[in-house]
Amino acid sequence: MTGIRAEVIVPKEFMRPPTRFVKAVETALDGVAMDVKIDFQVTTQTWHNRPVFFIRRRPGEMFIGTTGLIYKFVSGGTRPHLITAHTPRGLAFYATGFSPKTRKRVIASYPGRSADRDLRRPMVVHHPGNEAREYPEVIAEKYNKMLPSILQRAIDSQI
Repeated sequence: MTGIRAEVIVPKEFMRPPTRFVKAVETALDGVAMDVKIDFQVTTQTWHNRPVFFIRRRPGEMFIGTTGLIYKFVSGGTRPHLITAHTPRGLAFYATGFSPKTRKRVIASYPGRSADRDLRRPMVVHHPGNEAREYPEVIAEKYNKMLPSILQRAIDSQI
């Protein structure tokens, strides 16, 4: 699991009363959590079936996640696998003209292009798998760089 971590160090003489510092850090974490959620949403903005992202809050901790199974496959990738038809008519798909809506390690989503020619109806397809887009890793790298200065500014505003 990829995570964003930061340790806040404040001189003890400035910690009177400590509640205002805790509140400042919690407010900063709320803002960062919303920014992270927006970055995840940006990766799916052109999808037809967009997953829902959520924020789970605990004191000093934020968890941003989704229950979207398709997002798991796009972000984490898939291995080569067989796709088998469940009806006598077989699978129906267009073989050429497709362009993906997302790119590896890019926090964005593009219009893409649906396949529109060469209709085929095989009973079995050897799917080559999907390359992992690695969104959680890219977003964690982005905020691991930014979070210390964001938290420091929140603390500095209370000193």
